[in-house]
Amino acid sequence: MTPTQRAAPRGRPSTDVGELALEEIYKLLRIDEAWSWRRPRGFSWIAHRLIQSTDASPVFESRGIKISRMVSRVTVVEDVRLPQTAAEKLVGAFNHLAVGSAYVYLSEDRRVDAIMAHIVHDETLKMRSKQIAAYQMLALAFAELHSERLADAFQGKVATRQHPAAGKRLQADDMLNVVATFYLSSRGGSALLFCRWRGDRASSPTCAQDAFLYCRRIRRRDYDRGGVRQ
Repeated sequence: MTPTQRAAPRGRPSTDVGELALEEIYKLLRIDEAWSWRRPRGFSWIAHRLIQSTDASPVFESRGIKISRMVSRVTVVEDVRLPQTAAEKLVGAFNHLAVGSAYVYLSEDRRVDAIMAHIVHDETLKMRSKQIAAYQMLALAFAELHSERLADAFQGKVATRQHPAAGKRLQADDMLNVVATFYLSSRGGSALLFCRWRGDRASSPTCAQDAFLYCRRIRRRDYDRGGVRQ
């Protein structure tokens, strides 16, 4: 399968809610084809150093409703040397500020992933796809922003990757600026991961939705200018 191959054949509309959600999320993220690659029931892309992968489970039935589980994953830190008990305790502390996703320590692989999982079905397809895309933006932006500090805390290294065909991405995708531009400018420069919010929390649906709309404006502007960001 080539990096840009579609999961479903062109010209044949899918009735699979998982595949439909994947296509909707992919479009909402406005991912550059040059920095993404496809596989059956999933896709991955690289915004700068970290890879974000999204997959849809085969459709299954629950209480008479056909649903699919959407799972997104970003490996942030690898080669963790911190003892397992300490690493799990640290993950628990960081997850006090979870925004649609959570950090998970995988002891067998000695790595820390940012993982999110959400259910979609026909009636929630549009709404949930929009929410998932917003949370994916935030999860990846937070992971890139704090990757060095997380690596230091877990006594590991940042899980830097390259695109399988295009290689190393030198210029970060504009989407990653959402934290610095949207959150920090409106919150007075407060640290987002290592402090507690007061009042309107950063994890509220309103903040996530605002961040999503902001990112869409940024990416639409760049696409209107033409060209592919390097």
